[in-house]
Order: sequence, then structure tokens, then C-alpha cells
Amino acid sequence: MAQRLGPLLVITILFAPLGASGGTPTDPELRGELLRMRDADQAVRDLPLTTEGEGRVLSAVDAVHSARLKAIVAAHGWPTVAQVGQDGADAASLVAQQADKDPPFQRSVAEAMQPSVARGRVRT
Repeated sequence: MAQRLGPLLVITILFAPLGASGGTPTDPELRGELLRMRDADQAVRDLPLTTEGEGRVLSAVDAVHSARLKAIVAAHGWPTVAQVGQDGADAASLVAQQADKDPPFQRSVAEAMQPSVARGRVRT
């Protein structure tokens, strides 16, 4: 199943959002939250993660971020460049990629992105 999901994720999660790349995001608070999630994600991944405890920290960070991104998508839809800026949209994609222990969520991300794809707000 993971092998079937892999190509779907490469195609959908790695979309590069289009749109207002230079303008002010319409939801700067959400942008800030997504950037903080990205920064925390990367900080944990920069650790050596050589012990079981460090691995659990990584899993916990991924779980918390996945849960929060689920809530964001439920409330706002998939974060667009217009909403959160290019870096915020990229941060949302990164968090979704790291949710590899939750394939149903990753599939739901692909579904949530479809309206944006149809309107040309993200490109494949």
C-alpha cells in the first residue's frame, strides 16, 4: 500500500502553489503558525536522533503538527499562497509530507488540494 501511495504523494504534496507570490498574505497569523511548525519540524530533524527517546520526540512532533494541519485544512481548506504566502504554503506541504504515519491524512491532503488545482492556485 505504501508503494501505491508514494507516487500520489510525490505528485500531490510536492505541488508548488501559484498565485500571489509577492503580495501580503491574507492570513498572516496562519502563515506564522505554519512557519513555526516548519521551523520546529526542521529543528527536530537536525538532531542526531540516535536514541529511542529522540525518535519518540520526532514522532510526537509529527503527530502534533499533523493534527494541527488537519484542523487548519478543515477550517480553511488547503493553505494557498494568497492566504499564507509561498513560504507558508511550502511549510504546509512539508508538514503534510512528514505525516507519513498517517496515510489517510496524506490522501485527504491530496483531496483538499484538488479545488485549488482546478482553479489554478497550485500547479502539478
